[in-house]
Amino acid sequence: MDYASSETTVMPLDLLREITNDFSEERRIGSGSYGKVYLGVHQHGKRIAVKILYDMPGIDDEQFQNEFNNLTRLRQQNIVRLVGYCHNIQEVQVEYKAKLVLAEKTHRALCLEYMSNGSLDKYLSDECDRYDWQTGYGIIKGICQGLKYLHNELKPPVYHLDLKPANVLLDENMVARIADFGMSRLFRDEKTRATNSSLGTIGYLPPEYICNNLISDKFDIFSLGVVIIKIMAGHAGYFNSANMSSQEFSNVVQLIWTNRLLETSNLRKAYSEQIIKDDDLEELRELSSIDYKMVCHDGHEGSIATVTEYMVNGSLRTALWKNSKSLGRHKRLIIAMDAAFGMEYLHHKNIVHFDLKSDNLHVNLTDPLRPICKQIIGYVCTSFYLKSMPWIAFQKIGD
Repeated sequence: MDYASSETTVMPLDLLREITNDFSEERRIGSGSYGKVYLGVHQHGKRIAVKILYDMPGIDDEQFQNEFNNLTRLRQQNIVRLVGYCHNIQEVQVEYKAKLVLAEKTHRALCLEYMSNGSLDKYLSDECDRYDWQTGYGIIKGICQGLKYLHNELKPPVYHLDLKPANVLLDENMVARIADFGMSRLFRDEKTRATNSSLGTIGYLPPEYICNNLISDKFDIFSLGVVIIKIMAGHAGYFNSANMSSQEFSNVVQLIWTNRLLETSNLRKAYSEQIIKDDDLEELRELSSIDYKMVCHDGHEGSIATVTEYMVNGSLRTALWKNSKSLGRHKRLIIAMDAAFGMEYLHHKNIVHFDLKSDNLHVNLTDPLRPICKQIIGYVCTSFYLKSMPWIAFQKIGD
């Protein structure tokens, strides 16, 4: 999108009332310390977010002017774009000392592009069906690009000073846009500044601000770190991370995303079982000791690819190498029994594997009590030279 050609327009108060159903509760999509946000829908279907600032004498004009001035300067794909504004003064009758008198009421609104997927905050709860790893990485990258623009590409730079998941909005493609610049500040020559203002949100404030009221670009970077941890581990994972070593936290994050990958894999399995109807694949489905997923034919020479159940720890050889200290005799016995049961099943079907080795046994060690080991069924080979030497029976070597 070409943001350089965008123009900010004046939006009449009557028009804002019309497109938000008179600022009805049904159209309210958010709220904050300084105002409420409503969904505005034009007659031709275009949607915008209308932020109505609270009427708070003493700080309202400053708040409105600060956010308006900063937003009009911002033109970058990871920053929410300002599309219009309203500053309307009306005379209204109010009761004063038991009499009706005329008073001025100021309506201030900022109209922003509408982000259909809402704020990042709602995707961080454990109850929410969240995004995949690639989308999460894209969100982190988008926030970083937005901050790089604010800190390094603007002259003078802008410091947001209230970066948190609620102020990161997501468009229809889950692209991150930084929003809510009500607390933002312009920094000219100085790199650090002392302030008496109340800034940011508890949990996202750096120690130099908490202890000494100092603000700099490091304020946003600290907040960014908190946001990244919550994207990776969720709210619960973030709070538990304070009592973990870096390695323990890495293990927790890996487990979280591994489980999510497995859940996705199970959904794909259910879907593939519903749509595959090829009778010619019944034998392959029956013989596989790993849950069957999908078979794909491709190319003019009729090549075939099988997609099978994902075993999170990969081959038994790799798992033994990486987890040798944590695999006690009990777990090793269970793995050996799984392999034996798999061979018993194949031999009952009069099938000889011909290439059984630790690379062709895959394991899932995520259950601390019950590891799982399953065999990978490859193509049946008859040539001696295609086998793996250390695993060949001595009678075959002697033939």
